[in-house]
Amino acid sequence: MSSDSDKSTVVVWRTHRHDYDDDFVPSGRQRSEYEIFQLRLLQLNIQAENTLIQTQATARELRGAELD
Repeated sequence: MSSDSDKSTVVVWRTHRHDYDDDFVPSGRQRSEYEIFQLRLLQLNIQAENTLIQTQATARELRGAELD
């Protein structure tokens, strides 16, 4: 009962994707130099805080050894 004008066709478009594995996540936009700079400052700040904490712990241990 349907005529040829009622029929539709489906065209599958192929894209050039890199399907290396099931966990593929597109990279998104690249970070700006400012964002990279801010991340580096954060890393350095965390590293400095860790160094300070270690130094304070060592100083407490040395003071404790002097009292003995």
